[in-house]
Amino acid sequence: MTKHSSFNELPIPLGINNALNILPFPIQESYRHYRLCFCERQEMCIGEIFKDAERLAYCESIDIESARQYCRQIVDQHLMKQSMSNSHIKPTVKKLTQAMQSIESQTDHHCKKLLTTHLKNKNQAIGIDLLKTQGGFHSTTEVFLSYAAWARSLCDALAYLPSTPTSGKDPYLSLVIHDEETDITASSGLSLSLQADIYQALLHAHTL
Repeated sequence: MTKHSSFNELPIPLGINNALNILPFPIQESYRHYRLCFCERQEMCIGEIFKDAERLAYCESIDIESARQYCRQIVDQHLMKQSMSNSHIKPTVKKLTQAMQSIESQTDHHCKKLLTTHLKNKNQAIGIDLLKTQGGFHSTTEVFLSYAAWARSLCDALAYLPSTPTSGKDPYLSLVIHDEETDITASSGLSLSLQADIYQALLHAHTL
């Protein structure tokens, strides 16, 4: 059995605040741009959700795994609600820049190499084989998965749900990658560039 609070409801049971101030959190993890903290106290596990230094919600459960599940559910519901509200409001370059800076520590080095390659080439279309090599990937599929994972993290930071293109392409990939371009000189015939606003934001993020 789990008792939990949403982002808008934070009733703190008697004694929990004092307990959390005394006991350390043995487990802390990042989930969709939020920090989840878990602490076992007697026969109960307490989970809390933080955004930066602000506590947004908590739950009480019988074990850490149940608390983790409910904390993630709270975050998922909150982001979905915010994303639906922002789905028709395209993020500005300024907001994209801020979001990129906020997820930098969560971006793996393979993805960073991809993004750096676009910056060095001033967002000219780059062959997929070169991107695969520069990023240290074993397949082109891994290249696209890296872009998609970065785009999802970016959208989580923005609480933004990208619209699905009429072409039916993945909305997250379409948010960050310019339409694939045919290059007859490349062995694979496929070249990619970043969307113009994504490139401008990335440029600002690296120069600020």
